[in-house]
Amino acid sequence: MRPPLPNWQELPMLRLALPFAAGIASAEWLPAVHLLQTWLTATLMLLVVAALWQLNSQPLAYQWRKLPGLLLNIALFAFGRLLYTCTDERQAAHHFSKYLQTSNVLQAEVKDVQWREQRLRAQLTVQAIGARVTDLQPAQGQLLAFLPINAEQRQPQIGDVVWLTGEVLPISPPMNPHAFDYRRHQHFKNVHYQCSVKNGEWTLGSKPANAWSLRRLASQAQQYCISVLRQHLPSPNEMGTASALILGYRDETPAELRAAYANAGATHVLAVSGLHVGIVQMLLAFLLGFWKSEQKAHRLLKTLLILAGVWSFAFITGAPPSAMRAAAMFSLLTIGKNLKRSVNTYNILAASAFLLLCVNPRLLFDVGFQLSYLAVAGIVFFQPRIYRLWYIENKVGNYLWQLSALSLAATLTTFPLSLLYFHQFPVYFWLSGLVAVPLAGVVLCSGLLLFAVQAIPYLGWLAGKVLYGVVWFMNAAVFLVQQLPGSLIANICISPWVAVLLYGIVACLALAVAMRRFKWVLLGLSLSVVIAGISTWKAWQAQQSSEVVVYHARGQTLIDCFDGRRVYALSGKPPSESDLRFALQSHRCYQHASVQGAWLLEEAPPVQERWFYRNGLLRFGSIRLAVVNKPVATGVSTPIPVDYLLVCQNPGHRLEELLQGWQVEKAVLLDTSNNPRRNARWAKACEELNLACYDVNQQGAWVLPVK
Repeated sequence: MRPPLPNWQELPMLRLALPFAAGIASAEWLPAVHLLQTWLTATLMLLVVAALWQLNSQPLAYQWRKLPGLLLNIALFAFGRLLYTCTDERQAAHHFSKYLQTSNVLQAEVKDVQWREQRLRAQLTVQAIGARVTDLQPAQGQLLAFLPINAEQRQPQIGDVVWLTGEVLPISPPMNPHAFDYRRHQHFKNVHYQCSVKNGEWTLGSKPANAWSLRRLASQAQQYCISVLRQHLPSPNEMGTASALILGYRDETPAELRAAYANAGATHVLAVSGLHVGIVQMLLAFLLGFWKSEQKAHRLLKTLLILAGVWSFAFITGAPPSAMRAAAMFSLLTIGKNLKRSVNTYNILAASAFLLLCVNPRLLFDVGFQLSYLAVAGIVFFQPRIYRLWYIENKVGNYLWQLSALSLAATLTTFPLSLLYFHQFPVYFWLSGLVAVPLAGVVLCSGLLLFAVQAIPYLGWLAGKVLYGVVWFMNAAVFLVQQLPGSLIANICISPWVAVLLYGIVACLALAVAMRRFKWVLLGLSLSVVIAGISTWKAWQAQQSSEVVVYHARGQTLIDCFDGRRVYALSGKPPSESDLRFALQSHRCYQHASVQGAWLLEEAPPVQERWFYRNGLLRFGSIRLAVVNKPVATGVSTPIPVDYLLVCQNPGHRLEELLQGWQVEKAVLLDTSNNPRRNARWAKACEELNLACYDVNQQGAWVLPVK
């Protein structure tokens, strides 16, 4: 017997959530250019609600029976658009951006804090701003601040008040082609400005703004639990896995460990999600199950205790979207069970999404929010259908097949987004799921047990040893899966439109399986042909294109010459992992290019068909580029004509000296390996010499098509 199809009439919350989410999306993609549009949207929504009220008070003719539903969809669409527009903090009358000067003094409350490369990255809620401490005025808005810290300073906690001085600037756009757009990422968190603070220019207030706030108490509980884990898990990998899996704290997770879990397809285990919240809910239900009373008041009290436990766990883990989604969904399921009502999982899923979007409409664009809902929807729809394809009598084999079906179902509905955002596909995701998913439950239960018995002599020590052993075994299994040959297909770059087409194929597959109609299979195959055509066209375009790129990489010179799908790379020093990840990799992936060779500027690479580099002179196609990375010898009689001159690695002081020996015909390039002050001085000298100048540090990567 195949699982029944969800009935559209039995999904009222899904029918409400879809137009509401569409309104939110429209507000982002087609924003209101004036506040008048916002007020018109609000007026439209009120008129539609009034029309619905009037229509429901009198019977409608048969031909108008769908009018109330249409008006309700319009009202929800307008409500979503209005809510998203109104929650944009830049619309506030006293947003701090309206009072910015060259240097600002700010008073702010700490909302979140994380370690980032020997500095603290703090998300602050601004309370006051001014040019000096004496003329502060009330303000509001969120600010991203990077705070240096030393041994004498106490690390700020959530709820603390900080005073800082510095220049507040809009968050910069991506400085390299096709790089991760951090500005857009923060925009969806309603954060649009940042401030890099120097040593001695910030201090903590004497007392917290709100010592009893829920977020502060949750953060303190999390820090206590982290200190307990540190006592029992001395190794970095085990500590990083346990703190991320149990508490959602990923600051201590080593980069190689995160990469191993990502390459093995088990990253979701390290992110607090429905699996973790579900285990907590089941534990609480099991413990309260010994309370056998069926009185209405007692049932209500047990329900409230379960809800309090689930939401406390969600907040202690930092309240990520996946945990909030799971907490909302399990809360609705628990309430429905207490009321002894049958619940529809799709409806509960839509209801939790609707509630969370009402609280924070920007969650719609959060990657974790999207992936978690798509994964659960895939599990609910596909998992039972996949599981029924193979009947296994053996209990162990049946359990392993259930886990495999679950991994396959979740992957079916999440892989297009994974390709779009992360550009890779873990081949053995099903294998890592067989180990990581059940062990994640054991790790979580062991961690919660450790927190409960930590103060009990010997028992706390024993619980810590058990937790260490389970985490070590899970890490070893994940590293083993990662090391299998062909475990990862990397550098997959797709456009949003291709992701939409892939979801079209998934939808066709779902309809073909559910309705047993071959036409959906044909439509899915047609979409596959379209995707193949797009991929072929992109590959042909990449094969025909040639360009030179000077990347934006702090303190480094990075040059790529793209000859079709071949790349010839030059650098001032060997690129670090950070350089590859943040500067080079995305653009190389987008160009479908492979590196044919990488050399330092002092080396002499072999001559290629269209590419030549020797003694600081680069010829590529019709482009002549001189690279000056050391002082130029004086007394050159005949200057060599070049199109562009790249000045890098602080070769000298005066631009006139650097220009000796080169006759620049088009522009001077200044990259990020130079001191910014020298770049500014050289740019001014170029202006005086009537030479075009391009500063990579200020303007981003320099990209030049080559004929």
